[in-house]
Amino acid sequence: MPATEEIGPTSPAATARDAATRNPRSAPAADGGAPAETTPEPEVTFARLQTGDLQIEALISKLRRVLDRDIPVLILGEAGSGKEMLARAIHRESRRAHRPFISVQCASTPEAQLEAELLGYAEGVFPGARRKGAVGKLVQASGGTLFLDEIGGLPLGLQARLLRVLQERQVTPLGAVQPQEVDLALIGATDRNPRELIDTHRIREDLYYRLNGLAVKLPPLRERSDLMALVRRLLADEAPGAPLMLAPDVEALLQRYDWPGNLRQLANVLHTAAVMAAGEPVITREHLSDDFLEEASCGPPPAPRHPAGPRRRGARDGERHRQRRQDPRGTGARDDPPRGGRRRRQHLGRLQAPGHQPQHHLPQAALARAGMTGGPSG
Repeated sequence: MPATEEIGPTSPAATARDAATRNPRSAPAADGGAPAETTPEPEVTFARLQTGDLQIEALISKLRRVLDRDIPVLILGEAGSGKEMLARAIHRESRRAHRPFISVQCASTPEAQLEAELLGYAEGVFPGARRKGAVGKLVQASGGTLFLDEIGGLPLGLQARLLRVLQERQVTPLGAVQPQEVDLALIGATDRNPRELIDTHRIREDLYYRLNGLAVKLPPLRERSDLMALVRRLLADEAPGAPLMLAPDVEALLQRYDWPGNLRQLANVLHTAAVMAAGEPVITREHLSDDFLEEASCGPPPAPRHPAGPRRRGARDGERHRQRRQDPRGTGARDDPPRGGRRRRQHLGRLQAPGHQPQHHLPQAALARAGMTGGPSG
């Protein structure tokens, strides 16, 4: 297995769960002894990500074309949509798969710590430093892949140093004199709009264009057509060799829900349900957490998930759209007249205008209602 490092509070196990490819937990033995042996975590590959959604198919097709072409990839998508999972799949499919995949959580690490972790440092460069210094993540990723998650959280000063490293392919650790060569594939990710990050000075524009060789956008779960395929795969990971099924009302509940937490939330909900089922073959509402049940049960009716592509808007968005069409002010009623009535009054008003000649084809009753049966004055 290639080496993998994490920076920040996210552990490898949590990363796997966020990627919706979680390894089944080891259950403690009934006698309190050593935990039972579990199935190894499945490798994250493009094939594992392909569960029938056309947007994902198109995204993977683009990525296959730039593999091993020295083109940085920028992954866009909401929190929990599987950005790190996709980054791991890119690494696994590339020629660098046997080398390290280094993940850096830019938004959750203090600036001083992040600088030392990325660049490394020489011996005695600051109080509390390791006796012989430390190798930075940029050097650790050499030969492999560096994944910068939430690049908008990278401090601006560190962004300038990172840009120089990417341009010169050399890094000088803190307190050191001699630079070290680095050769790495770079993948960035953010859940923010890149233009907004630039306009608000959260990310340098030159660094953004250096990172953005190919930008791909992961769709949120509510816009994907493969929800149930993902559910089946996650349940198979939770209980290998002992298939878990959903009760019909639970399946309907999952399909109706909008999943604001995306794949991360889906994986957590199913993991909790599988643990609560405790060996039962069918997951029922009693196995779901109360807060999820409350939130999912009060949602609007489900919008159809068309197999040929994503739903155009979430169910909640559709409800808001219908309310705006009913009354833009939110009063629940429209007091403007129907379009046909407005046109009829405009037309009759023209008939009443001075000098207007009535058309012979107009019915006599209509002319009478308009007060024009006497004809034009001589």
